[in-house]
Amino acid sequence: MNFKRILILVTFLFSLNITAMHHEKSYNFSDCNGKVANYYVSKLIPGGTVEGFLKAIKMHQTYYSSRGSEAKVVPMIQYKRSETDDEEIFRVSSMVIYPNLKARTDWISRDDFTENDNQEFSAFIEIYNKNTEITARRLICIPG
Repeated sequence: MNFKRILILVTFLFSLNITAMHHEKSYNFSDCNGKVANYYVSKLIPGGTVEGFLKAIKMHQTYYSSRGSEAKVVPMIQYKRSETDDEEIFRVSSMVIYPNLKARTDWISRDDFTENDNQEFSAFIEIYNKNTEITARRLICIPG
């Protein structure tokens, strides 16, 4: 083979590789094609209770639902997994799950909240804070 043919072959193979890479699936949060969630990992604080945590969850859900949001507030109680499956609570967490990224973006970019909205928001945050401490915040993509 002469140099020109080798160069053409290499260029062709390189262009195939670039084309294939162009179509690779993106796993960036901004490209999520499923449900998305705000995930709050928390722990009970001294004097905090699961009942208080669940009361805040219920108020949190009511807050979203009464304002037309399709978001679902999901509580989780986590236990250590071991040979004996520990009965002691390890963490309490919650996820605010939106049907898609657009619904989440629309919700967090709203600027029409009233003083009453702010008071109701503060009410359930206060109950969360009396019972739990957030140790991590994460964004979740639930592919669908």
